[in-house]
Amino acid sequence: MTTSTTEQSRQILQTMYAAAISGDMVTFNAMVDDDAQFHEPGCLPYGGSYRGKKTLIDLFMQVGNYLNFSTIKIDYMLADGANVITAIQIKATNGNDVRVLEEALVRDGKVVDLRVFLSDPALVDTEVSEVDREQCIQKI
Repeated sequence: MTTSTTEQSRQILQTMYAAAISGDMVTFNAMVDDDAQFHEPGCLPYGGSYRGKKTLIDLFMQVGNYLNFSTIKIDYMLADGANVITAIQIKATNGNDVRVLEEALVRDGKVVDLRVFLSDPALVDTEVSEVDREQCIQKI
């Protein structure tokens, strides 16, 4: 019996998150396409779109100043073919609990696109102004 595309996509994301939690960047990178794009909310200090593995390493170094990857807890994961949505809770370095939705696209066994949505960006960075916060939330 072969594994469905949906189940393969789910397994890739589960492996990627487990690697992020444990700090295993070798496994994490193995789940991500060389030309992958990650999109973070623009109102955050590290916000923007990142393309390619080298820029992703830089992104994770920046995000690590605000979020503690080892505290990731997956609430649920919904997969449909190559599309996976993951609801996550993570602890910010300032002590706040942050709820995150991540939308991923898997192609040829690797994550090729990942878009991050935050419940409230001010929980991550208290320097986010009220105007930036409202604009960021409205883009979700």
